[in-house]
Amino acid sequence: MKEKLANLSISTKIILVLLVITVILATGLGIAFATNSDLKALRQPTKEVVKAMNVPNVDKENTSFEISNTEETEESVIIKANSKIEGCKLYYYIEPIIVAENMENPEENKVQNSENLITDTEYIAYEEEIEIFSNAKVYFKYEVNGEYSENAYTLEINNIKEKIGTEAPDSESVSEEELAKAKVTNKDNKATYYIVVNYGSNVVTVYTKDADGNYTVPVKAMVCSCGTATPRGGIYKLRSYRTRWQPLFGGVFGQYSVPIVGNILFHSVPYLKNGDPSSLEYWEYDKLGTSASAGCIRLTVTDAIWIYNNCGAGTQVEFTASANNPLGKPSARKISGNVECRGYDPTDPVANNPWRNVPEEKPVVSETPVQTPTNTPSPTESPNTSPTGNPDTSPTGSPDTSPTGSPDTSPTGSPDTSPTGSPATSPTGSPDTSPTESPATSPTGNPDTLVENENNE
Repeated sequence: MKEKLANLSISTKIILVLLVITVILATGLGIAFATNSDLKALRQPTKEVVKAMNVPNVDKENTSFEISNTEETEESVIIKANSKIEGCKLYYYIEPIIVAENMENPEENKVQNSENLITDTEYIAYEEEIEIFSNAKVYFKYEVNGEYSENAYTLEINNIKEKIGTEAPDSESVSEEELAKAKVTNKDNKATYYIVVNYGSNVVTVYTKDADGNYTVPVKAMVCSCGTATPRGGIYKLRSYRTRWQPLFGGVFGQYSVPIVGNILFHSVPYLKNGDPSSLEYWEYDKLGTSASAGCIRLTVTDAIWIYNNCGAGTQVEFTASANNPLGKPSARKISGNVECRGYDPTDPVANNPWRNVPEEKPVVSETPVQTPTNTPSPTESPNTSPTGNPDTSPTGSPDTSPTGSPDTSPTGSPDTSPTGSPATSPTGSPDTSPTESPATSPTGNPDTLVENENNE
């Protein structure tokens, strides 16, 4: 071999040396490129890798919890969390543990575990403490740059005495003296949320704080039903007392009631039986989005639960008819036509809710903010009634008003009223009534034939 190489010309030897050098350089560059690619992959990991590397799961090692005792009050529990990790923000979600009262099989009405159905965007940033008013599961996750822990840490609160209200208010109203005494003169930013009730368009909008601590960021919109006694302006603070089932004026009951001022509450659409989620006044549910209550703010069960769980004592509530609805006006299902399911609120999380087997309709939200209604029906227009005799309300939820606030009467002088007998109101709150009107009552209280009392909540 040596002899053959010795016999080669100088030019040939030079070419061979260059080829060897080229091969060595190519191999080195390939290794360097591969190594550089691997380093880039480490520098720019996937979201899954980021979550695994940077967002730890909440556990007893990295987070301590202080839970108050309910032996004295049995009304609420305070949870305080202390994170031992820098750079991670703690978030939580409250899922109520619901057991219906006065039912033959209350175990069937427990809420099914929905931890895997909760999206990260539904979690709420933890601040100073969490107050729980009803037995619940509280899920905790850490968040870093929009990424959350893969798994949630769960605290189960089950030692709160579930309260069933025993007394119903003698009216659904609030006096001028009570309003003046409870009215807030200055807004503050102590609470996580700020609630605006637009009684003109029957929309509740919840705001949270911006970077400057002002409540300018809308986070949730709810369709509601206000009424003639709903406060016409002013800011008030939620009280701490709240009940799972609350007797209401008119012999009916509401779920998840939260008092605001006087006898004005947030609560669900009324039920005929205390503690029975299958006794919903379905004809009243179909009126969500219209002025239908005597004064309280009616909500779907899921929205009532949200306020009940997330808006503690001191949360400010503003009443207005002129505010815009930045998130639009949500809609609620019309349920009267489904005889098998209509006894339940479609949003109620009880496990045996028959609406679970009915395909959900896509929520409809108006594209533009809903303003105070201004259209006036023709004086000759006759109300459209359903086969059961309950008026068919407008899907837009606009109350029956006149531009001047004077009573809107038909040619015969009969006022246009809701099935509960609550008079329709103008944006200024003046009632639409007739001096000769007599309230309609139900002889049996059967939901299929019920004609509600005029003052029925």
